[in-house]
Amino acid sequence: MADGHVDWRVRSPFGDVDIEIYPGAIDAAARDISMRELLRLLYDFKNRHPEVRRALLAVHARLRGLSTADLGRDPFDRDTGSSRAEAISAELLFQARAGNLVLRRTERRAVAVQVDVVEEEPALGPETVVETDWIQFEVLDQETSAPIAGLKLAATMPDGSKATMTSAADGTTPVKQTVPGICSVQLDATNLGTLGYPASSDPPPLMTFPTGKVNKILLLQQKLQLTHLYHDDRPVHGADFTVILTNGQQVKGTLDDNGEATVVVSAPGAKVQFGPDVRPWERVDQTKNPDFQADLDADGFVASRFASDAGAS
Repeated sequence: MADGHVDWRVRSPFGDVDIEIYPGAIDAAARDISMRELLRLLYDFKNRHPEVRRALLAVHARLRGLSTADLGRDPFDRDTGSSRAEAISAELLFQARAGNLVLRRTERRAVAVQVDVVEEEPALGPETVVETDWIQFEVLDQETSAPIAGLKLAATMPDGSKATMTSAADGTTPVKQTVPGICSVQLDATNLGTLGYPASSDPPPLMTFPTGKVNKILLLQQKLQLTHLYHDDRPVHGADFTVILTNGQQVKGTLDDNGEATVVVSAPGAKVQFGPDVRPWERVDQTKNPDFQADLDADGFVASRFASDAGAS
């Protein structure tokens, strides 16, 4: 806003707030001011302040390339606690943090008139009120929705503070108090592998979540499907196997009567060693050979063949 450009102006009892989208380069101080002003406006937005709601909906629509009509008309859909309000708030906070949205308060001018003031005892209580929020996570298996215990999360809160959380037996982490905004979460590849949910990269991709709700983290187990067959596609029964993973770990097991087994692995890529069929050897095809001659004189047959070959030469 250094050039004086203003896209929206929101009036409030404490001064007007100018809003500009896609400004030029801004410094860290301007970004911090924008975040504070936006948090105040979002509080009014969720509590149905009409002018603030109109302005922030227009800002949100412009950032997404939409018209305000495309955002819907149900006012209750954007009240405190609604998923729509949280989604809009999270996106605006992300844009402000990225420097795509700048807010600045313009203080109203007033005429100072000197009056006699009687000194009073200062009122007890905090000088400023800091808006607080919370965040919690629930870790579940993506296929079964079963809770996952023991997952370690390294979280960076909206105010920059760090927190390490571990999911309990019901899959939930402790509730953490923070300020409203977006929380970033980093998982640990070694911890994921130990739980049977190997990461696709190390470190795993960074995740972001809004405050004010229980956020679900879904993990998908990596499974290795083994099938061991003979040349005629008949299964190898009950053979022992060893799966050697790329991280050096080994998983041992036994095939079923269909020559199959499913193994949960802690790392991508593997080499498999199979043991023998547990059944005693037997001839599978009992069909007799029609050309077999049990009373054949083998020596005479060979001699006659050599004699016929010598005569032909």
